[in-house]
Amino acid sequence: MTMKTYEILSDRPVSFARTGKFEALNEAWKHEDYPLEDYELIVVIRDVLYLQYDQKRYVVNEGEMLLLPPTVVLSNRRIGYKASKCSFYWMHFSPKGEIGTDKTEKLILPESMKLLQPERVAILLRQLQDGLRNGYDANCMDYF
Repeated sequence: MTMKTYEILSDRPVSFARTGKFEALNEAWKHEDYPLEDYELIVVIRDVLYLQYDQKRYVVNEGEMLLLPPTVVLSNRRIGYKASKCSFYWMHFSPKGEIGTDKTEKLILPESMKLLQPERVAILLRQLQDGLRNGYDANCMDYF
């Protein structure tokens, strides 16, 4: 089985949109039905997230990440399909520009994976939130 990946230019920053942390208040929570118009990175820090997107069901366990791309092919709506009292960080972004030539430097990002050190990723996402709260300019947030 091959792992699905996404290519993003590494010679320029991405365009940061927004970030946050979500904590379900009870075991009956399911992700609401929302469209996705940019990339979303999700890092689960407690329990399990059950999410359906683009007609595919994902199970994202604690310590794992999921990267969802924008799509218009099937359905750009994501929705929970099973209840969970999970907690996760999320970040939305868009690549700047299109991939040009084969010589263009690219990051190859997996659709999902178990993180070796999820606490370090959580720290980086908290720092990103702190930058947003403290009014860092858009260019700084893109690079961060």
